[in-house]
Amino acid sequence: MMFLVNPQHPWAQARRVLRAEIPKQSFVLYTRRGRAHELIADHFQAEDMNLRPGIEMGSLAALCEATKLGLGITILAPWIARPDLDKRLLVAVPLGRRKLRGVWGTLHRQGHPPGWAQETFLQLLRTATTQFAAKNGLLSHV
Repeated sequence: MMFLVNPQHPWAQARRVLRAEIPKQSFVLYTRRGRAHELIADHFQAEDMNLRPGIEMGSLAALCEATKLGLGITILAPWIARPDLDKRLLVAVPLGRRKLRGVWGTLHRQGHPPGWAQETFLQLLRTATTQFAAKNGLLSHV
């Protein structure tokens, strides 16, 4: 995950973040009920830092739009905003030395192997994630 900022934001110009500036910023983050919010909070609490409350939204597209409007900074995986990053409507800036990575996976109950529909879905998911990872320079563990 990375900071995503409006191109006019000072961090976009510098392409880096001063640690002392992070708590002073206003953030546009995914709703607190989501795992992403928990990952972000844990990451910054480990750095003895709390993010300033800002706007919470339940839509990743809305987070990008609010950030493009300059309403705050968001923290997302760059692939989520790839079209906006490619068009230079948003700028990705590293979080710092410590990286924040999300892990995606699928689960099923032990002793209950997936049925035909679930197995078909898992095969489609394996194929799509492998292709997506290769296209975006990511690792895929399928």
